[in-house]
Amino acid sequence: MSKLLYIYEKRHPIDLINFVRSRISKDFTTWEEASYSEEEPVLIKKFSNAEAVLMAPGRYLSDEIHSNGKKIKLIQLWSSGYDKINLKACRKNDQKVANNGGANSSSVAEHTILMILASAKRITEMHNRVVSANWVGNGHGLNLQSLFGKNLGIIGMGNIGSKVAKIATAFDMNVLYFDPYVEQTQNMKYLKCEFEDLLRRSDFISLHLHKTVRAEPIIGENEINLMKSGVNIINTSRAELIDMESLAKSLISGKVRYYASDVFTNEPTLGKEIELSMNNVTFSPHIAGSNLETYQVALDNCLENIIRALNNEPILWKI
Repeated sequence: MSKLLYIYEKRHPIDLINFVRSRISKDFTTWEEASYSEEEPVLIKKFSNAEAVLMAPGRYLSDEIHSNGKKIKLIQLWSSGYDKINLKACRKNDQKVANNGGANSSSVAEHTILMILASAKRITEMHNRVVSANWVGNGHGLNLQSLFGKNLGIIGMGNIGSKVAKIATAFDMNVLYFDPYVEQTQNMKYLKCEFEDLLRRSDFISLHLHKTVRAEPIIGENEINLMKSGVNIINTSRAELIDMESLAKSLISGKVRYYASDVFTNEPTLGKEIELSMNNVTFSPHIAGSNLETYQVALDNCLENIIRALNNEPILWKI
């Protein structure tokens, strides 16, 4: 089998790296690996040897590294997102790019619902009150919410957003969505809205779209001003989609009741971000799409797609 290069983050646990190594070894007898922290000459050499690259996860590599991948038929991403890679260099060097085929979509949708519930029930604050034996002032439910009958505004009604919508209806939520690429149909249970209308009407707003290199935040001070007082915002997509300075101010003022997020401008976080010290937030360390079952499906998709590329067959999930 032709040579595969597997690139990983050193901060990933060794069990996860070994899991990927073991799965690759089932299909490939000749392959190399590297971490993103390798010196550039090392990565250049390994890129020059490779016929396919598995990026787990996708990260930016220099133009020079990509320019040395003359034999590369496919750069396969373990994730669904592709905004963190040097897509311009990939295209310049005729290196096809594909994502994981939505293998993590169910996991992200489940995690989004978890975050919606955490927002409604202020679960982080309630947990901290119990473990610190500080029950005084917990509001006895006066500051908690039910999902029943609330409006959930979904921005981005793709693979993940549509799964979130389906689960949300089981809680008897009313689902609104904004997505210029998804039309309203007669049998659709969800209401398509203009962006500003969705902001005005939603009790919960959940983001489900990719950030492009040139994209500006889609939620800033002006957008927050349009929202209901006491709105809840959930982000399992990309941190850069929200102006965090404006959001922090609105969390302090109470305009935004709660913020739950799995994504951050700095990953890992620095520990000094203002939102980390607030009590009306719930966070997770970019693990919404991460679990063993998802890893297995994603890796199977990735390696099968790599084999297709190496055999000069049409690839799937091309970006």
